[in-house]
Amino acid sequence: MTGSRRRLAVVVGALVVVGLVFGVGGYDAVVSDHGAFVGVAEPTGDAYVAFADDLQCGTGSNGANEAFVRNRFADDITITEVSVRVTATGGSVGIATDTVDRTVEPNSPTDLTFEGSYGTAEGPTLRLTPPAGNVSGADRLTVELVEATGSDVRVSGGTTTYEVDCPDGPSGG
Repeated sequence: MTGSRRRLAVVVGALVVVGLVFGVGGYDAVVSDHGAFVGVAEPTGDAYVAFADDLQCGTGSNGANEAFVRNRFADDITITEVSVRVTATGGSVGIATDTVDRTVEPNSPTDLTFEGSYGTAEGPTLRLTPPAGNVSGADRLTVELVEATGSDVRVSGGTTTYEVDCPDGPSGG
């Protein structure tokens, strides 16, 4: 190596060392002003959006359930929309929300969207009732979180299956 190349290599090496030691020409932290995407939802644990432990099917208040999907973000994060896909197996189930009252047929995925202001530990509710008519009631209800959005967050993914054991619908109804 010639003398000029050697000096050039030493100068470049010294500049690299100075840059590494003093942080010149680089950065050591990043701040994002964009929303977060989280793809986790489980019944328990540290999930930001979590499914309830169980759902009940019945008549009267027996089918009324508390929030079946809950916001578990910090206090300053509000969820404003929750979209789920529900599938009944083993029979049909009546599903009622604040805006929807329908029967979910067996093995026919049904999309539901809930709009509201769900703070920490809050979420949309479902009312599950036996099907109308002489129809078998669902044994299980699978709920898939399609998406929950709000306050610069978007959460998707996660599926859980509830043993709902819906009674059969009354004959002649």
